[in-house]
Amino acid sequence: CPGCITVLRRILLLILDAQRSVRMSQVKCLSCGTESNKMDEIMDISLEILHANSLKEALGRFFQVEVLDGNNKYNCEKCKKLSAAHKQLSIIQAPNVLVIQLKRFEDVFGGKIDRNIISEEHLGLTGHMSRDSQDPRPEYTLFGSIVHSGYSQDSGHYYAYVKDANARWYCCNDAHVSATTIQAVLSEKVYMLFFFFGAIQDQSEAKK
Repeated sequence: CPGCITVLRRILLLILDAQRSVRMSQVKCLSCGTESNKMDEIMDISLEILHANSLKEALGRFFQVEVLDGNNKYNCEKCKKLSAAHKQLSIIQAPNVLVIQLKRFEDVFGGKIDRNIISEEHLGLTGHMSRDSQDPRPEYTLFGSIVHSGYSQDSGHYYAYVKDANARWYCCNDAHVSATTIQAVLSEKVYMLFFFFGAIQDQSEAKK
């Protein structure tokens, strides 16, 4: 329908026009203390949710320190040997539009993690930013989500929730568009979440 096309086009343009996020992967050798940093541009963040009950918990697990030890030691160029190390991801440049995918589909058997992951309308990345970031405390506001209805990635149906410039929520299900509430949006078993940097009414001024 024309309404659905307009809404989806708006979401697509916002994503394409948004700045990409810059992620840093840092490995610190526990023998000599040398730090090795690698930068990557990313369009979204994909979160494991098998052992998480909320979006914040899944984010915390994604950015937590990983210990490289045993058979997974780090090849330190300064030490010239395999050493135990700490590896951690962080964000250097926060995007205008933050896209988060919840990994609901299992790789091995193709099943689906079909339970609600608690999320909120507002999300902060404080604590997940690099110490070199110019945006140490970025705050985001939810403006859209995608839900998958079905039991596997090879079947089912997708529908979306979007918020307009007047903070009104709509459910877009094929040709049917209906008004809804933020409570209904947050109660869904979402597959993807879309956040604006700041409040939705300030989107034109975001991070100029």
